[in-house]
Formats: sequence, structure tokens, C-alpha cells
Amino acid sequence: RHLVEECGANPNVPSAEIGTGTLRIAKRSAGSDGIRCMSESTGRELYALVIAAARGMHTVVAYLLTAGARRDVRGSSRFRLLANMRKTVKGDGLTSLEFALKMKEAEEENGASREDLRGILKVIDMLKPSS
Repeated sequence: RHLVEECGANPNVPSAEIGTGTLRIAKRSAGSDGIRCMSESTGRELYALVIAAARGMHTVVAYLLTAGARRDVRGSSRFRLLANMRKTVKGDGLTSLEFALKMKEAEEENGASREDLRGILKVIDMLKPSS
């Protein structure tokens, strides 16, 4: 499995190592409403927080939140399940938390263990509104 999402043109932007892939993140402009990435596979622009949340990348989610990513931005995409690579989860206009919850449910339905879900569970805890 390879996740490579490129965005921005700034070589000084930090990238986060994620397993066998890299998620490169950059603010498009000072007035941007979120931190975005251009997907090489689809050619569409997505919010990095949505991507990282859906994939259970808790360290990247923590970084993005610290960098000022907005939790309320919505994205539309499709992500392959880790528990069953033949299946995907599609979401239209979902927040990062909604995507993470949808992915968790689909992974559980396809046999993912609690240990398999450790990253996505951390993401969900980070993105839940504080009471």
C-alpha cells in the first residue's frame, strides 16, 4: 500500500512519514480555510485533515490541528479499507470526524480488530468536540 499525496510547491514544508508513503502538507495561502493537498491519483484537491483522519494517521492529525487546520471543513473522497483492500468507503461532504467514524464502522464490519483500529480511535478522540 502506498499513500502519496503532494501539495504546494514549497520545498520547506514538512512532510510526515506514514508507513510506506508520505503526506506532504502546505497552506495554499494565508487566507486559506484549511490545509489542502492535491491528490495525484484523482487530480482533486482535498483537505489534509480529511485524508489523515480517514486513514487513522493520528500523528498527522495532531500536527495539522496544531498547524491550524479547521475541523469543520468538508471533503468528498473514497478510501480503500485496510481490513479488506477490495472494498472502499465513499463519503460526500463529510467532516474529518465523520469520515473517521465512517471508516471505523466499515473496518469493524470487515473484521478489523481493536488493535487494527488503534490509530483511527485516537483520531476520533482528537476530533470529538470537547464537552
